Amino acid sequence: MKKRLLSLKTGLLMLSMSALALTQSCKKDNGSAAEKLQAAAASKNGLTTMSTTSNADLIAYKNSVHKIFVGFLVGDGADPAASYNPANAPDSTDFLEFFAGNDATRSHWRAAQAKGTRIVVCHFLGDAYFDGSSKDPATPTSTATVATATSTYDHWSQVMYNQHIVADSLDGIDLDIESGTIDNKNVTSSSYPNLLKSVAKWFGPNSTSAVTLSMGKKPVFFYDTDGSLDNNSLTGTKSNYDYILFQSYTTGSHFWSGSGTQSFSPLVTAYGLDKLIFLVNGDSFKHADGTEDQSGGDAKATSDLYSYANWVKANNGTGVGAYRMSRDYNHTPPFIVSRNAIQLMNGTGGGTTTTGVTFYQNTNYSGTVTSLIPKGTYTLAQLQAYGFVDNWASSVKVPSGWTVIMYTNNNFGGTSWTRTANTPDFTTLSPNANDKVTSVKIQ
Repeated sequence: MKKRLLSLKTGLLMLSMSALALTQSCKKDNGSAAEKLQAAAASKNGLTTMSTTSNADLIAYKNSVHKIFVGFLVGDGADPAASYNPANAPDSTDFLEFFAGNDATRSHWRAAQAKGTRIVVCHFLGDAYFDGSSKDPATPTSTATVATATSTYDHWSQVMYNQHIVADSLDGIDLDIESGTIDNKNVTSSSYPNLLKSVAKWFGPNSTSAVTLSMGKKPVFFYDTDGSLDNNSLTGTKSNYDYILFQSYTTGSHFWSGSGTQSFSPLVTAYGLDKLIFLVNGDSFKHADGTEDQSGGDAKATSDLYSYANWVKANNGTGVGAYRMSRDYNHTPPFIVSRNAIQLMNGTGGGTTTTGVTFYQNTNYSGTVTSLIPKGTYTLAQLQAYGFVDNWASSVKVPSGWTVIMYTNNNFGGTSWTRTANTPDFTTLSPNANDKVTSVKIQ
């Protein structure tokens, strides 16, 4: 659930004026858990920042078949200005979203776009006005203030197109479809499906009214939801959207009741996998002064993004992203979590691991599975970069000739078990190892 910040209107007004965003907490890791996680993901996967990659290479990458990353830049003043400067975002980000205010320097926008990154503006449903409304400039004498089930929104949709695409040379629109984003006046629970249909005339794969293309492509249209207001609005209209962004938050304020990748199956059933982007709540990343909104939130959001990225790669999903990715700027180096997630899904373009240990959430090699883990010693934070979760594993596959030593405590302490072959059920070990592994050595 995105916060309905007062500065949203200010940020959107700034755009308009210039024209005319599985797993459990680490139970045994503490202190700098998130930082360990971030560093481990980079070092163990040979990740690079792509900062020296040419724009031509970046554009070619983004035009290729790959897993998508979406990052929201929240310009509400709660983080350093540099954090929501599009030019500072990871080069390999596919889409950036302006939300609740934005960097006003257009050269910063163009710097990101020059790398093939497309910039989308996020709107609440309640930002719109219906055709014939008292807020509709086309009908200045109207007194109508409440939409009906037959209201249309063609005028507002065209104004947004003229503002974001024609005047600002941005790349698309995102509508935030949550129960808290309608105002029950200009947009109601019965009229908002009509709003989506109107916007689809100007944005998205099926748009027919758009004449100005960005990067040679139609303006994109994102269906952005937490599931609280879907009302079957996707029925028969899914093709109108480039991507469906689901707010699969397990931290901070959120509607979704899921607990991570183990709760993805109903989402895939409801929305399909072909356009589905899983979002984490970047509100939970640490602030510039190192504090957190909720203790442990930084490590949890980091772990979620890594596990989501691993799940998408393993299940041939579409991609992941982060609401308030801009707060990832506060990590060292900036945006390390987002960069790692992108690379976990897509690799570095070099050699990738083809042999390794895999842990499974359930017995008999079922449920969520980790990425291939090469030989090495792994604390919990280091394991999490592969999608491992504390006190979670129930089975393991071990390559021939390899040895895995599993420990109950972090840093290789407590009870241990040595495995030299595939083990389908940890409950059969003595003592029982089910849901008890925290660190491992792989030899």
